[in-house]
Formats: sequence, structure tokens, C-alpha cells
Amino acid sequence: MAKFYKVGLSAMIMFTVGASMAQQKISITGRITDSQGAPLSGVTIREKGGKNATSTNEAGQYAISVLENATLLISYIGYQDQEINPKGRSIINISLEKNTSALDEVVVVGYGTQKKVNLTGSVATVGADKLTNRPIMNLAAALGGTAPGIRVTQGNGNPGSEDVSIRVRGTGSFNNNNPLILVDGAVADMVPLNTDDIENISILKDAASAAIYGSRAANGVILVTTKKGRKGEAPKITFNALYAREKAQTDLKFMSSTADWMELHNIAKVNANPTSTSPDYTLSTIEDWRKANADPNGIYTNQITGNSIPNWLAYPNTDWAQVLFQPQYYQRYGVSVTGGSDKSSYLMSAGYQNNPGTLANTGMKRFNIRTNLETKIADRITFGTQTYATKEYKQPGSTSMTYLLQAFPGMTPIYEGKYGSSEDPNTTNKDNILQQVASNGGENNYTRINSTWYVNADLWKGIIAEARFNYSDYMREDENYSQNLPRYSFRESFEKPKEGIGNLDQATTYRYSYKSSSYTANALLRYAHTFGKHDVGGLVGYEQYYSKTSGFNATKRGLLDWDVTDITSGATMESIGGDAKAENAMISYFGRVNYAYDGKYLFEGNFRSDASSKFAPGHRTGFFPSFSAGWVISNERFFDPAKTTVNYLKLRGSYGTLGNTISGNYDWQTLYQKVNNVFNESVANGVIQQTIQNLSLSWEKLTTYNVGLEASFLNRRLSVEADMYSRKTS
Repeated sequence: MAKFYKVGLSAMIMFTVGASMAQQKISITGRITDSQGAPLSGVTIREKGGKNATSTNEAGQYAISVLENATLLISYIGYQDQEINPKGRSIINISLEKNTSALDEVVVVGYGTQKKVNLTGSVATVGADKLTNRPIMNLAAALGGTAPGIRVTQGNGNPGSEDVSIRVRGTGSFNNNNPLILVDGAVADMVPLNTDDIENISILKDAASAAIYGSRAANGVILVTTKKGRKGEAPKITFNALYAREKAQTDLKFMSSTADWMELHNIAKVNANPTSTSPDYTLSTIEDWRKANADPNGIYTNQITGNSIPNWLAYPNTDWAQVLFQPQYYQRYGVSVTGGSDKSSYLMSAGYQNNPGTLANTGMKRFNIRTNLETKIADRITFGTQTYATKEYKQPGSTSMTYLLQAFPGMTPIYEGKYGSSEDPNTTNKDNILQQVASNGGENNYTRINSTWYVNADLWKGIIAEARFNYSDYMREDENYSQNLPRYSFRESFEKPKEGIGNLDQATTYRYSYKSSSYTANALLRYAHTFGKHDVGGLVGYEQYYSKTSGFNATKRGLLDWDVTDITSGATMESIGGDAKAENAMISYFGRVNYAYDGKYLFEGNFRSDASSKFAPGHRTGFFPSFSAGWVISNERFFDPAKTTVNYLKLRGSYGTLGNTISGNYDWQTLYQKVNNVFNESVANGVIQQTIQNLSLSWEKLTTYNVGLEASFLNRRLSVEADMYSRKTS
């Protein structure tokens, strides 16, 4: 048997060699262009299954000698690969079509864009298609489930709530764990943005991609890019509308039988005190509630007043979840106008949202306007602005479950405009949750203005200078009140209910005012050039940031009338305080260099130096570098046989250091706080030391290692990305 295999193998080798010797080589020349006829330089022409290859010159021309039955593989980054059989032809001109797959898209990165195929860091992208037509009122919450490594949790269910936690690759800091969020390159909040204005979102997850932002990027970076108009485009009007029904989704079942509640209360009392012999609710009381529940339209007659009311009012069995949470309809509308001339482009948009909330007194209304303009003011100079404003009105109601979990079913929520109290004399201290919700009212107003102005100058052969200035202003005004509205026992009298605990003297009114403003100015110099098989790029920049905040609050007790809740109508000043004026600033230098050879070997280096006023002189500056490299294995010749199965394969790795500042603006200094003391037998104001000076306070640093693999299959219709990382905080 062994002899048979040996002979067969020898014959196969002899046949193959003989066939190869019989083949003739042919010379092929031609020109490769894009779909518009423009020549493509650096296109690779390779003989399939061999090492024979060449590339096009600047005119798109090539020449190669191959076997007459060979197959040519044509490949170029950003364009679809082609396989061609010469079939005796000596001149073959080829037109390549652009590849629109996700692997060849342009991705927004720190201070610029890059082709995704050239990325060496871990970057996730979320397109507008994942946000359009979704019933979402909060852009930050909408990120959940759209990209790997991103966890989004919402602290409460209030419409438009800003209590949203975003974690990129989990918790990695002793201090602030929120990612840096930039909208069109400027620090901003995602929550109030109009989702119809969003073009795409990039999430920078590792140190290689985020280090360009230095100390503020320790927990990742989220880059939001808004839509723009197109030059030469006719005016286009787009209108979006969403009208949807919202219903609270909860599987919690609350007890609505007062008799059952009483029985369980008695059992709980015995469990808490086994020696107890006197139940809070007698068997006869429980039986009275059961009989009334069986005959809700029966008549209860008060033995003292003689007044009569129906059993359902005298012996209520309330399902508080059904009372509190009501289905509502919310609305979202948006209109935009886009277009441009040969030198300019524009987008103007406006949006409106209204969500009354499924719980009373938690509604929200929001208005958005935006203008994105860009114009060419000279042959090589472009000027533009990205400006938007939002106005929000929110009701201050709470969605806390505390009251609901302690609810007592034996009271009527509301009847003829009156809030009920417990109809059992042994349970007078229980709250009417509907009355609690209605007792706290007012309105919280939020105003945001964010404006960026920029100018770009095309200096010379791939060198572009850019200057940007951003101003952001945020104002919040809260006017709230707590009235503790009166409650009534309907058993006492059907016509004249007994007044409960309402007391104008104990009502409070509250006002809160907060303002923050900041500006960011930066100057960049970019370079990008391709020659032969080499792609070279880089940038250097300078940035300056300044922020200041201040706040004030006051509370008064005692109102003259239930309907007059302004703080000026309060009788007694309860408290007055606020947030002292605070300032912080940062000066930064940063840079990046990119290099790619033949679309196969990739390198990137980033650095940033930040100097923060939050630290003492001598400890203010931190240096944060990163390095990354990538290898596009699928562009190697030896990979050609596998390309029909694995269309794209890239291995990448990175190392970098990121920083994080402390949260306080003055933590390195000695701080004092106001106190009262007795001096000369009278109360006097004074101060005491609150914190000790710490001149050694410095940066928190995070060191990150990342290894990633990217692959695509099924003609690039299926893409897979896998990352393994290690992060150490010190």
C-alpha cells in the first residue's frame, strides 16, 4: 500500500511540472481608474497564488508579466477587490468601485477622522440609522445596546432625566467614572440633544484612541457628530414626527385587599414580637372589610352622624400601582433645512418634545434649535459655526418607589377633588401617595447655549491649519413647593368630610439657581500625504480651557394661600445657601503621528500634556502618551487563498497612559467652613478648618493594554471584532 501512494505522488508531481513548463508568459499593461475615470495610484495587481505583483504609478498605469491562464487580483484600500482572467488580452483597463462596507468607512477620532481600515485603536461607531425613528427622548440612554463595552443605566424614570450613568469598559477610577463627551469637538451634555440632528457617534475605548484627550479621557471618550448641509445641494426640507403611547412596564404586584393587608400585618407583628397577644386588627374588623368588599354598592351608615356612603368609599381597596401609573401619549417633532451653494453649506433645524410622564407631576417639555454653517471665504480658507440651544421645562415630581412599597390599600386616593385618608382608625399614619405626589409641585427650567466658531486654512500640499473657539453656557432655575395638602375621612360625613393633616403654616417654598459657563480655544496643524505605498499623517495642537460655576438656594416656610407658592409669599426664611463661585482652567499640548505602509502595516503614536489648576504648582502637569500598531493580514500575498472565506483580517495592539483629575477645584488648598459659636454669651459667626492643605496631590493615572482582532466574512456582510484589555489605576 505504501508503494502505491509513493508512485501516485511521483506521477502527480511529474504531471504538474510538465504542465507548467508548457505554459507561456504574457505581458499585460493597462490603466486603473475609479468610477469617475480618475487614475488611482498604488493599486496592487497580483498574480493569484504566486508572489508576482506590481502596482500602478501616479497615472494609474501598470505593467506585469503573468502566465497566460493566470488570474489577476486587483486590490486597493477603500475599493472593491476584483479578479480578472486575461484570456489572451495584452491591454486591460480596469475601473474600481468604492467599497461602502463598514470596514472602509471614515471614522471620527480625536481632532479629526481616519479610515477605519487604518485604525489601530479600539473604536466603536453608532450611525444615525440606529437612532432614527426610535421612540427615545434621551440620546444618552439610547446608547445602551448599540456598541460592545458600553453600559448605560438610568437612575430614575423621569422623562428627560439627566441621571444617566455611562460606563465605557466598566469602572476604572477612584474619582469620576464618566466618559468625556464632545459634541462637534466641544465638551457638552448628550441628554438634551435632538436625536434628529445626529450624524454619527464614535466611542473611543482604549488608550491608543483616547490619549489625545489626556487627563479627561481616563474613562473613554464619546464623540458626537451632528449633520451638515452639502455644497451645491438644492434646499431640502425634512420633517420627522413621532406620536406614541407610553405605559409603565412593571411586574410588581401590589396588595389591593385591605383585609388581606390587615391579616399579614398581624402576622408580621407576631413575628417581630412573639410575646405579643393583642393584634392591631381584630377578626371582626377584618370580617367587616371582607363583607363590604363582597358588596361594594352596599350602604355604610355612620353610627354617630347617621350619614351614609357606599361600601366602596367606606371600605376602600386601592391598587396604588394602577392609580399612580397612567398610560400617556408623548410627542416628538423635528424639522430641518439643508443645502448649499458652490462655496457654502448649511443646516438649520428645530425640534420639540413633550412627555407628560406615566407618573403625575413628572412631565417634561424640550425645545431645540441648531445652526451649522460653513462657507469658503477665500480660495484656501473656510469659515464655519456650529451653534445650538435647548430649553427644557421639567416638573419636579419624584419617581421614588418608597411610598409605593409602604402603601396602605385602605384609603380612597381622591374623591370629588378631595384626597382621602385611612378609613381605619388604627391606621391613621399611612400616606396617601397621590396626595404626596400632588403636594410637591413647581417647575425646573434648564437653558443651554453652545456655540463653536472655526476657521480652516489649506496652507500647502496636505498641511491644514485650524483654529476653533467654543463658548458654552448652562443655566438652571428651580421653583418648587411642598404643600402637604389636606386629606379627608369620607366615613365621617359624605357631605362634609373631616379635614385631615393639611396645614398652610408647614408648607414650604424653595428656589434654586445655578449657572456655569466655559470656553475652549484650540489651534491645530494637520498633515496628511500619500506617496507610493506610504500613508503619512499627523497633527500638533494647543488647547486652553476655562470654566466657572456658581449657585444659590433659599427655602421659606409658611404660605398665605394654597395657590400662591412663590418664594416671596413665604412667611419665614428657613434656610439660605448655595454653591460658592468656583473656577478651574487647563492648558494642553497634544500631537499624533500616523503611518501606514501598503495598507498592511500600521502605526500610531499620541501624546498630550495637561496642566490643571486643580493641583498645586509643581504638580499641575501630566504627560499621557500612547502607542499602537496594526497588521492587516488579509492584505498579505500568502493570505490570498483564504480571502474567499475570510475577506478581511486585522490584528492590532496598543499601550497607553491616561489621566484623571480630582473632582474638587480647590482640594489641594486649605478649606474653611462657616460655623456658629458662643462669644461673650451670644451666638457669633465664625469659621473652622474643613480640610488640610495637600501640596502633593496629583494626577490619577490609568495604564491600559489592548489587543484586538477584526475580521469580515460573506463578502464583508458579516463583521467580527474582539478585544482583550488590561487596565490598572494608580
